[in-house]
Amino acid sequence: MPYLCLIIFGLVISILVFKYFNPSKRWIKWIVTVAVGILPFSAFFAFKPIYENDLRARGTQVHVQTTESEVLGEGLMLIAIPGCPYCAEAVEYLKFVKHKADFPISVFVVGTTDVNASKRYEDILDGQEIEVYVASGKQLRRDLSLSRYPTFALVKDSAVVEVWSNSDFGVFALDKIKNELVD
Repeated sequence: MPYLCLIIFGLVISILVFKYFNPSKRWIKWIVTVAVGILPFSAFFAFKPIYENDLRARGTQVHVQTTESEVLGEGLMLIAIPGCPYCAEAVEYLKFVKHKADFPISVFVVGTTDVNASKRYEDILDGQEIEVYVASGKQLRRDLSLSRYPTFALVKDSAVVEVWSNSDFGVFALDKIKNELVD
């Protein structure tokens, strides 16, 4: 929506410039008009670019029955590794999602057998209704993470059916999860 507003604003400004700016050469008038017209959109885009995954839900279809006892039912699952700053940011994002979501969310810390590995993520969640588990099984990591962390997964009927890497997870992926789980 802000992009549309900025395009309209740029058009209005360029019409005003074209109407009231009268240089000696006509080509200067056109260059200034076009430059002023695209400036608001370009400046905003430089700071807030449109990411491809904000425009579509590009996940990887899988169907993995997992032996991890915690993966039951359905919901959004985040697969993270200990000490990963991107995973910590994803866990922070889950706090925001939980305020808007009507479905269960869980975080699985993989790649370790240390039960204290989940402490950092539990501290970030600070009492949110999001469960954090340490998953020692290699199946969860190997089959789902696609060797990229964090990984978001849609769980339905105790099976993981679709996964998104951190760079693939956007608003349309979240809408898809909501539609799959709430309907």
